[in-house]
Amino acid sequence: MDKRKRIFRIVKLFLLGFVVLYSFRLIYGYSDSSSKGNEEYEYISDFFDNMESGDMLKRNYASTRYSKSESKGKEISDAVSSAPLPQGSEQKFEKIASLKSKTAEFEKDEKNIRAYVKKFNSLIQYEHNEGNPGSRQLHLSIGVPPENFDVMLAELKKTGSIKSIQVTKTDKTNEYRNLNAQKASLEKTRNVLIELQNKDGKIDEYMSLSNRILEIEQQLQELGVSLGDFDTENEFCTVHMTIVEGKFIPISFMHRAKVALEWTINYYCLFTLILLFASGTAFFGVWVYDKIKN
Repeated sequence: MDKRKRIFRIVKLFLLGFVVLYSFRLIYGYSDSSSKGNEEYEYISDFFDNMESGDMLKRNYASTRYSKSESKGKEISDAVSSAPLPQGSEQKFEKIASLKSKTAEFEKDEKNIRAYVKKFNSLIQYEHNEGNPGSRQLHLSIGVPPENFDVMLAELKKTGSIKSIQVTKTDKTNEYRNLNAQKASLEKTRNVLIELQNKDGKIDEYMSLSNRILEIEQQLQELGVSLGDFDTENEFCTVHMTIVEGKFIPISFMHRAKVALEWTINYYCLFTLILLFASGTAFFGVWVYDKIKN
């Protein structure tokens, strides 16, 4: 009788442990914010990151003015550049924010985004739409005036359910200076060649100089386009906005109970096997010890 009671007590302890672990897992399912519901189209692709080297996207640059005290620390680096800067006390930079959002009110949120673009004097520089109603996606690349960047970003964060956000600022001052240095060097070379062209010489030498001057003019035009992106009149920061349409589907109690039961069975069985193995190992060790001792 004592043996049966002992077995019954052990079974009760195991069942109690199973119930406690199951209850813990069920409560955790409700408390975990990531499991409060499920959404269709769970994956949002890195649309802008996957575009080929960003060739289709407009590169936006902005600048920050420094006071005299702030610019003193930059005097050494300013001296390194051979070409003078039009505004030596400015930092040129590229600032990009990337937001990905899911929404069950696609048309409403799209309308709001376009209203923000207008409100903050911004410009849609690239737009891509795809999908049918119920599974639509909208990708926008927006040029935002630097002074409106933070407030624009704060409003866009209210769009749907934000899944990821990233803001990157990259210094472009050296790149700007290098472009100015190249421009100054090419202009100097062009002027020298024009002077040589005015002197007497052979026809083939004259043609060679003319071709070289044309090549330099073409390079200067390309540099002019690149430098034009840095003009204060064209200053923008960039916002890449992706919204994906998806319905929120709450998780039912039966589903939570099923998941909790499966999890508890797996881990409780594993715990039991570990406990039996540890007990068997201890029993075998004691038995070996007694044999050696005797």
